[in-house]
Amino acid sequence: MRLFFSLLFILLLWNGSSLLAQQSQRTTVALDLSRGESTFVQSGTVPFDQKTPFFSFFIEWPTGDLAPAMRFSADGKRWTDWQAMLRDEHNDEKGITELQFGEPTYRYYQLRINSHGNRTQSAILHFYTPGEGVAAAVVSPTPVNEPLACPCAQPTVTLRSAWCPAGDCPENPSPTTTVVTHLIVHHSAGSNTSANWAAVVRSIWDYHVNGNGWSDIGYNYLVDPNGVVYEGRGNNILGAHFCGKNGNTMGVCVMGDFTNVTPTEDAITNLQRLLAWKACDSGVDPLGSAFHPSSGLNLKNISGHRDGCSTACPGDAFYPLLPTVRQGTANEIATNCSGLASPINLTATQLDASSYQLSWSHNSPDETGFRLEWIPPGSTAFEIRADLPANTLTFVEENLVLDEIYRYRILAYNEAEISTYSNVLEINTSVVGVDEQRIPATALRLSPNPASDLLQLELNGSWQGKLLVQILDLTQRTLLSEQSQKNGNRWTTQLDISALPAGTYLLRIDVGAYQGIWKVVKQ
Repeated sequence: MRLFFSLLFILLLWNGSSLLAQQSQRTTVALDLSRGESTFVQSGTVPFDQKTPFFSFFIEWPTGDLAPAMRFSADGKRWTDWQAMLRDEHNDEKGITELQFGEPTYRYYQLRINSHGNRTQSAILHFYTPGEGVAAAVVSPTPVNEPLACPCAQPTVTLRSAWCPAGDCPENPSPTTTVVTHLIVHHSAGSNTSANWAAVVRSIWDYHVNGNGWSDIGYNYLVDPNGVVYEGRGNNILGAHFCGKNGNTMGVCVMGDFTNVTPTEDAITNLQRLLAWKACDSGVDPLGSAFHPSSGLNLKNISGHRDGCSTACPGDAFYPLLPTVRQGTANEIATNCSGLASPINLTATQLDASSYQLSWSHNSPDETGFRLEWIPPGSTAFEIRADLPANTLTFVEENLVLDEIYRYRILAYNEAEISTYSNVLEINTSVVGVDEQRIPATALRLSPNPASDLLQLELNGSWQGKLLVQILDLTQRTLLSEQSQKNGNRWTTQLDISALPAGTYLLRIDVGAYQGIWKVVKQ
């Protein structure tokens, strides 16, 4: 028994160590620059035993100018070339270099700082390793209340809980909201390749929070070269990305350095989908311009970072593509978005006193199913009513309780995306429509029902005139149709439904201006 608990204890220690290895780690090195050397040189060991999948580094200082450079070695003998560390243009409150990345095999570093006339007396060298680990996650769809929902769905978003699975990249506990009127495009000015882009996002978070001193990662969203969208501060949260003039903006960072190369096609595609969703959601014209109060400038509604202040961001190769991005975003909206659009025009047609057919439109061919939700009587929150297969555009709701209110909404989904919700439909079962033009359900006798071949109909009532009887499928497509005449109180006929596949159908009878619809089951 002691051996068992000893082994269990060792296993727990091993598992705990594995979990800790997934945690990010950071450390700082104080640099004393007060001695006034023309060239400051410092050597050291790169911290962290495990630097997975890489480590990042930067230098910050309070005032003045620095021109630092670093190089690295795995064995202390063979060194990389000196790597200049350029000052980041985003921070005008203190000096800080751009975020840079090192290979996990590097064990030693050398730092060199050449003298400038107004060099500061001290600086801090930051090292950070983000740890491995990322899981897939998608953003929950946001309900909309307009009669016609914006057809552009929010692209799948990797949530903070996924790109920071250890939970050590907290969000701002007291965020400020903003009404978005301008969409600002950035580049990260970092590496264009990575085997773990979620770890890059964690490194940017560390750089913004522990380097710049911000309350959270500066961007609202980030997009990697594979087109994966990451949650930053999120929707309608005031960011820290636009020259200190962040009000009424949403900042999107396309990860990579686009000074000399352009972003990937996947990154551009999902950037446009993200911008189309937000432009459509906020009523922003992607091709238009508007006054931006925080900057005092008249800006294009989709602008680059450099449009607000002196910076090269989003890169000399990327910035000329912004007109194409604007047009592509407008095209996404104009064509109801090539991504997974939300269902729209959710409506109901009353079949009888307690039955309704729900119908909707959907302009995207990419769904694998629909999720219909409702608030039944006695409940205050939406819950799942039915999961429906792809290409379904109707749902028959039966046996509703009279004198109650039911609310419905529907979304589309596939393996990669969840659309936003449709409009909310309200059915009040105390309102039965135009009673004087509806044939009551009790007026028609159907036998047998279910039926396998012949269906006997007997209609009793005072309605007279030309009569049309139809068998419809659940999309209201006519499958059988016969015309007749009703001259008295009683009318009878029989329908041959033997050629129809087994399933549920609708029987519709029109007599003059009167109409009735019943459900028929074919065995």
